[in-house]
Amino acid sequence: MMTPMIHFRPNAGIPSPRRAFDQHSSGFTLLEVMIAMTLLALLSGTLLGIFKMAGKTRDLGESLTDAATMMRSSQTFLRAQLENAYPLRFKKVPGHPLIFFGQKEELIYVSAMPARHHEGGLYAWRLSTRRDADRLSLILSYTTVDANHDQLPDFKDARQTVLAEEVSSLELNYFGLPEDASIHDDPVWTHEWKNTQRLPQMIRMEVSANHHAAWQTFYVILKRAPEVGCPQWNESSGVCGGGA
Repeated sequence: MMTPMIHFRPNAGIPSPRRAFDQHSSGFTLLEVMIAMTLLALLSGTLLGIFKMAGKTRDLGESLTDAATMMRSSQTFLRAQLENAYPLRFKKVPGHPLIFFGQKEELIYVSAMPARHHEGGLYAWRLSTRRDADRLSLILSYTTVDANHDQLPDFKDARQTVLAEEVSSLELNYFGLPEDASIHDDPVWTHEWKNTQRLPQMIRMEVSANHHAAWQTFYVILKRAPEVGCPQWNESSGVCGGGA
């Protein structure tokens, strides 16, 4: 009896790699493509938002840095100017009142031009605000001053420097002896300086900003004695007299 021969095929019943690849190489289904596109759109939107936020944060940081630098420079300049305010007096006005005007939102004083500028000598300076459309700026104006005049300088054609932009308010206060006080009285704070014979001993300035950090409260001590610039100073009465 003959034994039947069995032919063994090692890969019988196992699809070949080429056949398996051919069965799955037909591509993605429409649903898979739509899901992938949706995820890609969501990811792109998220990344775009992150980039925009990073750009705004950087711009805001640069803006705040610029504002802080401008604030420090302006305060340094003002401090030097006000500390050395000169008690220049009207020569032809009885009593020789000072060329100085102090209000809550405006200050006029006399001081020298900084040494770094070519122009020398004394100038009249005005610290105030200026509104352009809906923006308020802190302005320092300066012009020539003549003690032979009988009124404060006209700043109509004065040159101007912007100290701060987009401010909301300027408040000035003055510390010293009121106009009717004696030299034995205590100095006081006031919004309006009316003593035409003495400069205030100290000035306090507060500037509020709309979008940037407000200025720190700013104090300046004036160095000049009241008798400077006076032809004949009466210490007991605190009044300038004598001839021009």
